[in-house]
Amino acid sequence: MLRLSPSYKKSPSWYQSVGEYLTKEKQPTINFLNDRSSQTKIWCIRFAFSTDGSISLSKRGDVELTLSCAHPKLCLEWKALLEKFGLKGKLHVDSDSWSGIYGLRFYNRKSVENFAKMGGFVPGVKVTRNSKYYRGIEKNELLKECLSRARNHWARIGLSEDESRDA
Repeated sequence: MLRLSPSYKKSPSWYQSVGEYLTKEKQPTINFLNDRSSQTKIWCIRFAFSTDGSISLSKRGDVELTLSCAHPKLCLEWKALLEKFGLKGKLHVDSDSWSGIYGLRFYNRKSVENFAKMGGFVPGVKVTRNSKYYRGIEKNELLKECLSRARNHWARIGLSEDESRDA
């Protein structure tokens, strides 16, 4: 495993400062995926979203896909990889996180549809008890429902897919 990534530690220990952790320790990476097949990359994307991802609808009716990752370098590596598969997201900041980063957010319906075309979440994975509204629902069922509602929302207000919210 250490041949793939020099470390799997994703955050500083309680006794370390953020600067000390980021500059004095080997950092985790997903760059080992760069020379893997597209299918392997897709499976890794699906596993990442299945374990650390979420799907929901905003109050506006937009579909939101999130990948939680507070590590600055990993977030940028995930962002670059995901863009190669048509998922265009933004870094989501959060002052409560050790790094000030919460992860990546995808508001563009096209990005979420591209994720669904890749196969979406790993089959059988359910929303955890941390969710107030969707606890116990299979993530792929929620993905389908969110996309359906988003499509209906945009059709109802007369916007084309190109006019939908860009990420």
